[in-house]
Amino acid sequence: MLPVISLVFGGLQTAGLSYLLSGLVTGLISIVLAFVFAYSMEETFGKDLDYVEE
Repeated sequence: MLPVISLVFGGLQTAGLSYLLSGLVTGLISIVLAFVFAYSMEETFGKDLDYVEE
């Protein structure tokens, strides 16, 4: 995941954004994606996880 973040950061800098703004945009994209994927995960609290695969 780190190489993708580095590519996005470097790409934003070559697109003309400053160092600080590139970091801000990269951080916001990362945080938004983290919340989206965390929200879309299935909840396992209260689910019986004691099973055996055969």
